[in-house]
Amino acid sequence: MVRWESEEHWKQWEKSEAHIVSHKGKIGNPKPEYIVNIEVGKYEVNTVKKNN
Repeated sequence: MVRWESEEHWKQWEKSEAHIVSHKGKIGNPKPEYIVNIEVGKYEVNTVKKNN
């Protein structure tokens, strides 16, 4: 699981050269057996409860 500080930080990572290069090397290769499922979800936290 990966958590980003903001959606903007995630978008910056998606467009970064490091991210793009990491995927280019995998084009045409089969998915590794240890990867069972890939799922992307987006959740926004509106409030954080503080413990007193």
